[in-house]
Amino acid sequence: MKARALLKVLVLNDNPKACNQFDRFLTKEGCKVYIANNGEYALETLKNITIDIVLLNIMITGGMRYFKYIKKTYPDIPVIMITGINDEKASMKLMESGAFAYLSKPINFEYLHSLLISGVLYSIKY
Repeated sequence: MKARALLKVLVLNDNPKACNQFDRFLTKEGCKVYIANNGEYALETLKNITIDIVLLNIMITGGMRYFKYIKKTYPDIPVIMITGINDEKASMKLMESGAFAYLSKPINFEYLHSLLISGVLYSIKY
C-alpha cells in the first residue's frame, strides 16, 4: 500500500503470535503499527496518538466494551473487528453495532489490504 503519509494502525489483540503477524504485514504495507495487548493500553494509545484504523480482536477480555468506548469517543476511526466466529448473523451484529468491517480467522491478509485502503478512503470522506 506504500502511501505517502504513514497510516497509523492500532492492533488490539492479546495473542502475541497474531500481533507479530499483523505487525509484519502492516509494516510491510507501509503502516506505523501500535500493538496493545489489553484494552487499557489501547485506550492510552488512542489518547496520545492520532490513530487512523483500529484492528480489534473481539474475543479479548472486555472486547465489546472497548469497541463501544472507541466508537463513542473516536467515532471517525474505522474499527475492523477480528473474530474467530464464522457465524454470519454474529458478524452482521458487529457491523450493525458500528464496526467498519470484520475479519474472520484465519486472517486473509489480501482482504485486510483492501480493508486498509477502504478505511483510508472512509476516513478521508468523513
